[in-house]
Amino acid sequence: MINFFKNLFKKKQEVPTVQVTGFRDGLLSFRSADALNLHEMMVVTPTPVGKMMTKVDIQSYDPGNQEYLAKVADNDKTLESLDIDLSKIARVTKVLRVSSRDLPSYMGLTEEIALSGLRLSSSEPLTVGQIIELTIEFDCNKLGTRKVKAKVEWSAHKGDGSCHSGLRFHDLDSITFRKLAQYIQSRR
Repeated sequence: MINFFKNLFKKKQEVPTVQVTGFRDGLLSFRSADALNLHEMMVVTPTPVGKMMTKVDIQSYDPGNQEYLAKVADNDKTLESLDIDLSKIARVTKVLRVSSRDLPSYMGLTEEIALSGLRLSSSEPLTVGQIIELTIEFDCNKLGTRKVKAKVEWSAHKGDGSCHSGLRFHDLDSITFRKLAQYIQSRR
């Protein structure tokens, strides 16, 4: 009987309102006045067409920018209402091995790769602003293994204890750029 009354008068859990700050490396970035857990949940965000409720899968929290990073379903209308056109972003979700003397344990795995850079999973956070040389092992004979330089734009802890980081390619040569574009197009 006591549990009945507790549930009856229990404050209903509200859907948090978030402020979208951008879309980077395949993840929606936003701020919230509430502390949020790293899992799938509903959030409300103001858009030019009114408030929208959307389901996000919160991947990490970036304390440097005080932003949450979350996956949003491809068919979600929130991104359209924020004028974010995913079709113009040449990227593919792909797990590829990456090695570098600058990475924790000398290796990481891509979560996503784009013409502008990649999102990399690693055991520890990377140093923001650092330019690192990476060797990416593609699963395609035409590309094989490619050495590239990339700048760490952000790095955050994920809910499972690992980390992920957004890296922008730095001085990518035209041949690698062209081959990368063909690779992404063939994997989409």
